[in-house]
Amino acid sequence: DSTKRSSGFGNSIFVIAKRGSTQDAPTSCNWSWQKNVALNKKITDWSGQRVWVIGASAGIGAAFAALLLERGARVAVSARSLPSLRSLVQKYQPERARAITLDVRDANQMKTASDALIETWGGYDLVVYCAGTYVPQRAWDFQLDTVRELFAVNVEGVYTCLSVVIPQLRKQGT
Repeated sequence: DSTKRSSGFGNSIFVIAKRGSTQDAPTSCNWSWQKNVALNKKITDWSGQRVWVIGASAGIGAAFAALLLERGARVAVSARSLPSLRSLVQKYQPERARAITLDVRDANQMKTASDALIETWGGYDLVVYCAGTYVPQRAWDFQLDTVRELFAVNVEGVYTCLSVVIPQLRKQGT
């Protein structure tokens, strides 16, 4: 068994891998650096893959969702703005593309969206979190409410997502 943690440095990915049994005493752990170790198997055939892209109304999320749909994946796209999601999914068959309104700041909405995908598709194979927001501020124009909003979407939203999808992915054995 090995425990892995990764950290990016420049263009390389480094992984810390624990060697030996998980029953080893903490003092006997042998941690080592391994360069460019793949953490997941590369997906070469996207047909039939069930992918949930959160934050897909524009930018990288929308482009990624469109690319996955072109490659044959079933894609659910989520964001606060349903009209922009609809314009993406209307180009594809309803059983392959689905739009779900979601505000990542709301844990109940996250759970409801996940449950809807589980009911419709039997689960999901991959969840990609692209939701994010940015509001530039000068020190002399600092607004604490703006920072709280940024933190709610860019940090808390990630953990809200993880709290919902990790148990489902583990249950599926994904």
